[in-house]
Amino acid sequence: MRELVPRTTPLILVDLQRGIVGLPLEPRSGEVVVGTDLALA
Repeated sequence: MRELVPRTTPLILVDLQRGIVGLPLEPRSGEVVVGTDLALA
């Protein structure tokens, strides 16, 4: 993964609805995606 510089790197999050997050998604589950989003934010 590239190094992220908080002052110059934009963070764009797409609104994930509960119905989508709960689906069996690949290569990462919805829960993993939301967890990563929270960590980055």
